[in-house]
Amino acid sequence: MAALYALGALTQQQAQSFRLHVDEGCPVCQAELLKFERAVAGMGLAAHEAQAPDYILDLVMARADADNLRILLDVEKEGGARLDEILSLAGRPAARVVRLSGQGGALSGWGAVVWDAQENRLVAFGNFPQPPTGKVYQLWFLAPGGRIPAGFLKTDPTGRIFASMNLTGDTSGATGAAVTLEPDNGSQIPTMPFLAVGRAE
Repeated sequence: MAALYALGALTQQQAQSFRLHVDEGCPVCQAELLKFERAVAGMGLAAHEAQAPDYILDLVMARADADNLRILLDVEKEGGARLDEILSLAGRPAARVVRLSGQGGALSGWGAVVWDAQENRLVAFGNFPQPPTGKVYQLWFLAPGGRIPAGFLKTDPTGRIFASMNLTGDTSGATGAAVTLEPDNGSQIPTMPFLAVGRAE
């Protein structure tokens, strides 16, 4: 059951029951769960990736020359403020970046996540198809101890995403991030498959 839990293949009730069992201190299940969660955290990263536009990594890794980036992106006033926020966060010493690459399928998208675990701050942006009615995109951090819910990613009418939020979980050990499609009130464990995934840099 540890493998199914790590893959997100259990129902909510089954997952909660198994999580309670693990939290009660079963050493065998704890060891199995840790092993499978580490494997799952790397599964999406080994898959064939649909690459995001080339400027994405340059954008989030930039530390200076914001004027040239504005020209490159041809941003409007609102976009300029968002770019300033991205660059400000990306310029912090503890900042980390994930470039999200689509995994194929009708709802596959691309994007990037910049976060600072010390400041508990995150900015995510990209482009995804409009989700079905009653569904929402949810962002997760991938860590050896499990998947950490980070918040919702809402699309505008053109499919663009920009989210700026405070983090509530400990993401200092995150090795990557992923996006899933969830019910509009969100989930505590991700519904597979990942629609986009990336490794932390």
